[in-house]
Amino acid sequence: MTTDMPQASAVETTLPHSPLSFAGVSASQQDFLVALYVGAFSRAPEFDGLKFWAGALANQITYGANADVALQDIGRAMYQAGAQNGEGGTQLSTRDYVSFAYQNSLGREPDEGGFNFWVEVLESGQLQRGDFLATFLSSALDNPTGDSQFLNARITVAEYMAQEHVSGPGAPGLDAGFLKSTLLAVTDEQSARKTIGDILQQYGEGNGSVDLPGAGHDGIAFFSGTIGVAETWSMNFEGYRKFEILDFTPGEDRLFFGGMVLDEVIYLGEPRSYEDMFNNYFTGVPGQAALNRSTSELIVDVNGDGKYSAAEDLLITLVGVYQLEDSDLTS
Repeated sequence: MTTDMPQASAVETTLPHSPLSFAGVSASQQDFLVALYVGAFSRAPEFDGLKFWAGALANQITYGANADVALQDIGRAMYQAGAQNGEGGTQLSTRDYVSFAYQNSLGREPDEGGFNFWVEVLESGQLQRGDFLATFLSSALDNPTGDSQFLNARITVAEYMAQEHVSGPGAPGLDAGFLKSTLLAVTDEQSARKTIGDILQQYGEGNGSVDLPGAGHDGIAFFSGTIGVAETWSMNFEGYRKFEILDFTPGEDRLFFGGMVLDEVIYLGEPRSYEDMFNNYFTGVPGQAALNRSTSELIVDVNGDGKYSAAEDLLITLVGVYQLEDSDLTS
């Protein structure tokens, strides 16, 4: 066994594939994102959640990140976000979590050698849980045995469940119990076929490709670095926006958006939950910012309307991508 970076492989199965796809994300990369939900949280993704992470991956790749390194970063950030929301088995002990991952991803109890290997890797700090899941799932997908067949069946069904008309905003399938219980009933291709048939009968056919914000979308940017470290970060978005974060210390940050300057960001601290970052945290003051240390994201309420808008406000995800300038302001 190894702890190498993930290599996204396309699902090989005779099962019918969902028409769901995200522009800028390959089929194998989409399969891998879905596998992270399956392995980490024991459920299928809802449409908006999968779209968010697909957009994060597409933007990282657009700005020069290696695709496999980007998948590792996304796996880490996805686990952190899920842990903050109490997803799946994120509250389990290390030993129980390894067993949890085997059962979700491979449909079996771990063998002694594999179990001891992964427990040692995690307890020694060689990998964090998010990195472990990405590496573990990559190994499972590359293994042409019953293990990969089990995981592939669940991925294929989960992609049907993640369609917008099934689990998108306001859709009847947007229910945590549905996303979990339906997937847990899938253990092989036969049960997967039945579940797919049930989904098609209840919800009908879905749409095809989903557009993502893309490289030129205002308000989404990716940097590498550590939150709270006093550094200068700058990136020129090829004519879209140039901005800098100076003296990256909560309460003292200053953001520059081309000709628009927010001299002092009003820093509110860390949201109580992941949803707070998008729905409930701002109170309607221009320049207000909230930092989520679990997901490494900073949101700035540019207009002061009190609610995050991808078209107007700024979401900075510091999960590693494209560093153009790095100068320590404390020296």
